[in-house]
Amino acid sequence: MLSTDLEKELFSVIPGLENAGEVTEVNAADLNQKIFYEQWVNKNNPCVIRGACKHWPASEKWGKTDFWKSAIKNFDLYVSNHRNFNDSERQNSGREKKSFHEAIDEIFSQGTSILSIPAEEIHPNSYYQPLNADIAGFTFLPNPPKPRNYSEKRFFLYRGASTAWHYHKADETLMTQVVGSKKVMLLSSDLPDPERTIDFLENERQLEGKKLDSYLKFNSYIVEVREGDALYIPPQWFHAVVPVDMNAGLTLAYCWGSPWHKLGDLGNYFTRKLYRELIVPVNRYTLLIPFLGSYALTMFLLYRMGLNRGY
Repeated sequence: MLSTDLEKELFSVIPGLENAGEVTEVNAADLNQKIFYEQWVNKNNPCVIRGACKHWPASEKWGKTDFWKSAIKNFDLYVSNHRNFNDSERQNSGREKKSFHEAIDEIFSQGTSILSIPAEEIHPNSYYQPLNADIAGFTFLPNPPKPRNYSEKRFFLYRGASTAWHYHKADETLMTQVVGSKKVMLLSSDLPDPERTIDFLENERQLEGKKLDSYLKFNSYIVEVREGDALYIPPQWFHAVVPVDMNAGLTLAYCWGSPWHKLGDLGNYFTRKLYRELIVPVNRYTLLIPFLGSYALTMFLLYRMGLNRGY
């Protein structure tokens, strides 16, 4: 029932939900870098990779409260008691300051209330640096380039917390489900009426009682990402995320830099929007962006000619 209620809240705002397709599945053992890039990354299409992180030490450790209390120092942080919203004021409302160990006890206990510690970064200067030892990478993604926009590793620790519609402007993402399972709905970057659709989804206009026009045709997909799996989420694809139950869950967003040719597709609405936002208002990158855009366009043309592999 929980999953159904949350899906209704987020998924049903998209017209034609009943026609949503399935995301292609692939087993991690059958995947290598060449196949992953040529079939999915370069084409900017999603896939769910079954068993992608089963070999990680994290798969054995991160679902246990004793691990968190022994590996991570106790410190104070804010815990949300609602789903993840896009609006910062709405997101910060009702949050409580707790000790990390107290939050761990509550999230991993049986209960019906939502709890969420969203988007915590794992890097050498963070409390969570010890977690790096439990992340073994992916056999099909050796030595990926550093992300340009997002942190390389962010985790979401939660009980029952869904995440609003959003998209990644740049960088590739593997939504890695270390603990628990989720359902994800994705929208192709080929959006109908993109300006109005983006405004509606980013600002969660359904909370104002508004709706998307029923005649809009979306290429939508729904997939269940089970524990041990990773969902490849391409940039520019809107997605909403819903847990399947009220058990504790942990998702690691593993990000890396997109191939340059994907940033050179000026026929894509999102790409043009990204460049506009980087240039205006005038900032320290304004003069640099035309040169980077020209390089990306060159890589795009070479890719279309078969002279650029993308990896």
